[in-house]
Amino acid sequence: MAGDPCYDRILAGLPLRARYRRSLGVQPHQQLVLVSSTWGTRSLFGRHPELPARLLGSLSRDEYRVALALHPNIWHGHGPGQINAWIARARRAGLIVLPPNEGWRAAVVASDTVFGDHGSVSYYAAATGRPVVLDTAGHESVAPDSPIARLLETATAYTPQVPVGELLARARSTEASTTGVAEHWVSSRPRRSMQIIRQQMYTLMGAEEPESPATTRSVPAPVPEPGPAHPAQWVRITRLPDDVLQVRRVPAAAYDQRTPGNEDPGHLAVWDEETDEQLNGLSDLVLCHEDDLPEDGTDWARGVLTHRLTPAAAAHYGADGCVLHHTDGTATRVRVTKATRGIDPSFLPLLVHHADSDPRLGAQVRSGTLRVSVRAGSTWEVDAVVTRGPRDA
Repeated sequence: MAGDPCYDRILAGLPLRARYRRSLGVQPHQQLVLVSSTWGTRSLFGRHPELPARLLGSLSRDEYRVALALHPNIWHGHGPGQINAWIARARRAGLIVLPPNEGWRAAVVASDTVFGDHGSVSYYAAATGRPVVLDTAGHESVAPDSPIARLLETATAYTPQVPVGELLARARSTEASTTGVAEHWVSSRPRRSMQIIRQQMYTLMGAEEPESPATTRSVPAPVPEPGPAHPAQWVRITRLPDDVLQVRRVPAAAYDQRTPGNEDPGHLAVWDEETDEQLNGLSDLVLCHEDDLPEDGTDWARGVLTHRLTPAAAAHYGADGCVLHHTDGTATRVRVTKATRGIDPSFLPLLVHHADSDPRLGAQVRSGTLRVSVRAGSTWEVDAVVTRGPRDA
């Protein structure tokens, strides 16, 4: 009768989508997959706690980011220590973790696809026009004629046996149906709830309503829990029939959750601040952003290659390019001549490192929507552009 203030605040935040995404660390060309779970044994997280790690291991880091929003009852019922233990591996793989009290509504606006269950977040996401993949185990926990039951019947059902890419495609194909079902039932008075509620409250009090209009405020920008800035990555580079190189980066912490068929892990890239001794001992390439260098770049690289046993190269990089130092004391320099906003510059030393083992490096490189043109010489020149990005709203 009075609408839904929560839904209205989500709608009010739609114009802030780009700002919300930036707060979550999502680049303009990346897609954000939000995992949302209510509480209980029939919830998505209760039945599939490995899902965040599975998504991180199955989706290319250059194309996707993954965020997690758990119901406050999960946090309060089990405690932060237990929750952090359950999701520790996924966090090391780059999972964006939202705090229990706020952030999920902004994440719904920022998202491109939502994995959920019979909780309200899934319903709000569908009503906002987001494709949804839902675990249907909670169907018995809701009234059969309820709006959420209708959504569960319409949405793409989550099953671990179906590849992640196929689930995403199915969700997009049913988006019109799920949005139609959710929009029909989510609110009888969209964007008017604050006006109606205030009017009724002043009527009940017998007081005169203020002349100024009731306002609906958008939700604040999300503030995710701290996590590693640079997860270690397995980098697999393959040559396509058209002589284009295909790059795929998978977080090392979630590598066992990768899509079956990609058995060759490629080479392991770690950042200078990596704390995992095993990963450091297996690394092929050590990276450091130029702003994080503890000393001169050449001195830093010399120290890395002297004191670490396995790396074949060390590279420092920035927005303008990178320098890759080899064990024989030589270095390869890369200059970025053109780049789309949001390009991850750590992509560049991966290409140079690959060229050491594949001198037939193609002039074109791709990773998802990222396209890189390479002109090799004494100093490499690179154009890096994004061909397309996620939805605008």
